[in-house]
Amino acid sequence: MHKPLIYLDLNIVSAQANGKLTIQKPNDAVLVYSKEHFSEIRRSADPDKYLDVLESFDAQLVDSELDASFKETGRTLLIQGSSPQHHFNQYLEAIKDTSYNEEVIYPLIAWVNGGAVLDNLVQMPVVMKEQLSELLAILPDEYRHRLGDVDAVQDSFEKAIKDISENDNHIMQTRAAFGVPRSGLTNIEGPDQLKKIWEIVSTNVSQPTIDEFFGFKPNNVFVPANTEVKYGIIACCAMFDLLGFHAEQKSRKLGSIANVQSDARHIAMAASCSALLTSDHRMAERARAIYEYLQNGTTVCEVQIRKLQNQKK
Repeated sequence: MHKPLIYLDLNIVSAQANGKLTIQKPNDAVLVYSKEHFSEIRRSADPDKYLDVLESFDAQLVDSELDASFKETGRTLLIQGSSPQHHFNQYLEAIKDTSYNEEVIYPLIAWVNGGAVLDNLVQMPVVMKEQLSELLAILPDEYRHRLGDVDAVQDSFEKAIKDISENDNHIMQTRAAFGVPRSGLTNIEGPDQLKKIWEIVSTNVSQPTIDEFFGFKPNNVFVPANTEVKYGIIACCAMFDLLGFHAEQKSRKLGSIANVQSDARHIAMAASCSALLTSDHRMAERARAIYEYLQNGTTVCEVQIRKLQNQKK
């Protein structure tokens, strides 16, 4: 019989590393992490602190399965036998020569969520052209002719950004257009929370179904086949921010979007596990609503970590 997999949010690992939490390695379950942990750990000042905790848990890596063409199959693998440090080193080696920086899209995310990032937004087409040119430059000669397409992409994107930037991006006006009250969706509780949200917004959107609206059935060539659940969860979290359902105000700030994106990806990776363990209340509430809708069987376990007050002698 397979042991249940418990996915550790990085805040649990951090709390353990900083002495705010004491978790013993379970005998009847496997604690797991993903490469999204590495994405966050490499941004920290002391990566070893987090890797040591994962090592002490004998935590194992879960990762998306790739086919022979390096495309995701939609299945998740449990990779056992190697240490977190080993996997982290492999991760760093794999990304060191990659020129693409996903932060290029952050100004658009922040703008849509009401961020004051207009200057960054209007620079996006230029930055994206530079990124595309660098990526295409490393391709074999027979593909180099596509470099000429970059200018056309930039022109089209500049027009789209110009149209977007001319509209007011006040988040309350955006939510009002969806039929959401000024308070957001703070009153959505109980079962069927995604369906309750859909009842509010459905008459104000063009998508004909709840799955299309939240991103679980995207009409999008950029979403690989068989990965609709994973990328649907990430898209659904973005809609939560936009609509005000346990929204992350950090999604309006360029310097915080990486963390917001990581939370969504953790929820997505944990969807293939038995449980998600986190101390982030917003993340827990989002995950519960999504997992209930998907009926994927993942349990959300929320840990409350009390802040210790400094005592004067």
